[in-house]
Amino acid sequence: MLSLIGVAALACSSAFAGLAPDFLNITADGANYSFNYRAIFTTTNVEERVEAGNGALTPGVIGSADFFTIYDIVGFVSASTTNPNWVVSTQTLGVTGPNTSPTDNGSINVTFRYTGPTVTAATTWTPFSIVSTYNSERIGSYTSQRTDNAGFDANLKIGEVGNTVVPNNPVPEPATMGLMGGALLGLGMLARRRK
Repeated sequence: MLSLIGVAALACSSAFAGLAPDFLNITADGANYSFNYRAIFTTTNVEERVEAGNGALTPGVIGSADFFTIYDIVGFVSASTTNPNWVVSTQTLGVTGPNTSPTDNGSINVTFRYTGPTVTAATTWTPFSIVSTYNSERIGSYTSQRTDNAGFDANLKIGEVGNTVVPNNPVPEPATMGLMGGALLGLGMLARRRK
């Protein structure tokens, strides 16, 4: 059983480590809109790393490539990066970080897989972009995988789940439209009664 000090130490160390997409801005891309991100890796005392491993995108498997996935891109047009250490892929069910449960409704998900030399120091990479037909935004999910670098769990994969900004369809969903229609009908009936 961990002591309270041990639990506090674990909480502090995990607060300073991670691999996450950081939303920067939205820019026009022809008739579409580019959602622009950077990837931020943080670690303390070289406890974790980001690695290309064997290049395989197999979450949780020792030796596999580290990555981050952004979920449920509505109005998806394309995704890209010109950073030579990353490649992009898309799927309808995301490549998910180990031991994470992000919100994933089966829309297009975008995964950026690391292909460069192993990194053990805090690093920021740019640019990453996801192009959508929408310029509205909402909070969405991401997961990532990085690698433990030391101790009894060295080489194990670490999953992370969090939130980031993603494109949003500003048009209300059909169920919302039905509720609005019902409310308008009710208001119309009230107005008729008052006459």
